[in-house]
Amino acid sequence: MIRVLSISNNAKLHETIQETCKVVAGFHYIGGAESIHFDESVLNIVDVEIIILDLDIARLNNNNVAIIKRLFKNVQLIGITGAFEKAYFGLKGGCVDVCLRPLDSDAIVEALIKCQNKMINPDRLISIGSSKEAHYLKVSEILFIKADDNDVDFHLCDGTVIPFFNSLKHFESRLSIPFIRVQKSYIINAAMVFRINHVKRYLMFRNSHSRIPFSPKYLENISRVEGVIKNYHF
Repeated sequence: MIRVLSISNNAKLHETIQETCKVVAGFHYIGGAESIHFDESVLNIVDVEIIILDLDIARLNNNNVAIIKRLFKNVQLIGITGAFEKAYFGLKGGCVDVCLRPLDSDAIVEALIKCQNKMINPDRLISIGSSKEAHYLKVSEILFIKADDNDVDFHLCDGTVIPFFNSLKHFESRLSIPFIRVQKSYIINAAMVFRINHVKRYLMFRNSHSRIPFSPKYLENISRVEGVIKNYHF
């Protein structure tokens, strides 16, 4: 799931974003904050992939565009404003998209999809590991993740296996599209899948002999896998 946080003092905006995320597959609204401070504390609230920022309360201008870029460099940022000037500064500050007031849900959906497309970029780097050691991998390098209790192995396209001691649920909560859970023991990179057998319930990757089983419990996720294949196959 792609986690979404909104920052605004407008309760109606939070409600609109929450309702929109409920009807768009793959997004989970984790809540809203009422204000923003131009320091790192804003990103210590919660681990998220997308922040929808009300630029009208951020007092955004040419002087703090650089601060916005620094604070939000690790997340996808969507701006909301009623002023064209602030929309310009928002895009200059690194917003993937800026929605203009009066706001409608269609504009939010379009902005969320733009963020999702950017996240599926095969060259996007993700950090995997612990406080002791971190691995920095491109999205396109990871084939699937297999768990055996708390022993979790990351299987890479070149045959390398990177082991971790943690739960699969831990990685599921931290990885977003195109990584999708298809069985109690497997998370797969949906963009690497080229075959799905719905009768025997397995899927396969290009240039790999691995057959990954999927279970009826995750059939809805298989539909998401098919959506990724159709639109973002590497």
